[in-house]
Amino acid sequence: EVIKVKCEDPGTAVHYGVTTVPQIIFFRDGVPALYDIPDDTREVRAAQLQVWLEISQQVAIQTLTDQTFEHLTQASTGATTGDWLVIFYRESCQGHLPAIEGAGVNFRHGKMYLYDVNDPDQYQVRSLISFVTSWHKNVKAQIVPKEPTAL
Repeated sequence: EVIKVKCEDPGTAVHYGVTTVPQIIFFRDGVPALYDIPDDTREVRAAQLQVWLEISQQVAIQTLTDQTFEHLTQASTGATTGDWLVIFYRESCQGHLPAIEGAGVNFRHGKMYLYDVNDPDQYQVRSLISFVTSWHKNVKAQIVPKEPTAL
């Protein structure tokens, strides 16, 4: 079931990473994902939105900790459980997570590349998609480090 909600509260918009209007946010199990609406779009096409909603059913973001990282990703063993976009952030950056989730919906394959930016505008869905689809080729790939041991 899809419910349309009109929100005019700027604080709520900022909380969910909305930087332009119109904007569509899809909540799955309480996790928001921003839909990338091209700048020149006056209306959202139902067919495109339907495809995005179908691939967005599963939440892309998982919380990784020192205790769960290797178990969930298996990155250092080479037997990875899939492709991972790992983002280290402060609590004050929570507003960027819906954009990251929106970009994460579109990608499920790759290597380890550092997305090192200081501009908050670079944490929008379009910027993240651009990085994953092409810009990452300008960044040197890094080997996922082995899980540290107690030795």
